[in-house]
Amino acid sequence: MSRDISQFNKNKKLDRIRRIKIFWIGLPVLLLVGIGFLALMRQPRFFIESITIEGTRSLDRELVFTQSRDYLNSSWAGLMPRKNILFFSKVRFKEWMVEAFPTVEHVDISFHNKKSITLDIHEKDPFAVWCQEETCFFMDEEGKMYSEAPRFSDGVFLMISGDTLENPLGNYFTEPDQIAEVKTLIKVLEEVPMHILTIELSLETHVRIDKIGDISVNSNAKLMIARDYDQGVLQEVLTLLLADPVFAQSLRDKGSSFEYLDLRTPGKMYYKFLN
Repeated sequence: MSRDISQFNKNKKLDRIRRIKIFWIGLPVLLLVGIGFLALMRQPRFFIESITIEGTRSLDRELVFTQSRDYLNSSWAGLMPRKNILFFSKVRFKEWMVEAFPTVEHVDISFHNKKSITLDIHEKDPFAVWCQEETCFFMDEEGKMYSEAPRFSDGVFLMISGDTLENPLGNYFTEPDQIAEVKTLIKVLEEVPMHILTIELSLETHVRIDKIGDISVNSNAKLMIARDYDQGVLQEVLTLLLADPVFAQSLRDKGSSFEYLDLRTPGKMYYKFLN
């Protein structure tokens, strides 16, 4: 019995030695195979060679191209090139794109001849553009500035301005209840209808418009409204004003000279044409 146990222990020791030998013999082989595989995967014939950018609106296409190229020229853990066509990850590239460019909502990626990719970029539709001094920011429905924006000409996006903010990017331009008031004001004016160019928020609200109904007006025409003006009353007042035959006729005859409508004083309304 003791002889059997001794033989068992001896065989177990020999098996352990055999496994160690196999490990130390196999390890260099595995390393050589791994190094050879990585060297093969780093050959240019497996690389994405060209990038085509489509669908950009506000984004600088050259900037998107340069940063996408730099991303693809980097490697996973410093080993596997991201531009390798066999290991390219659409999911991770899309995640990187949305993080690198906050204005991007999603991106469609298509391959051509396995060596070229086309990036069809879909940008978010901003609620408005917030501008202060020489800098503008895209704003979402909640009033959050999510990306810097170029300064657009009138009519491209609704422009909103107000008190200067210290760090606009990533922050909200005002409190949630005030954002709701602005959105209600926009809805009221659009239902009149009036085409809004800019909204300036300060102690009072100034709205620049270029159209009332189907009549074009002076592009510097303004509505001056008290900040605490009841939105329901505002809609009634504007509806009555547009139904007034004298104002309606003046608007048709000399809409291009319409200067302002002043609703800053409760219970009173003033309007002016330049001539």
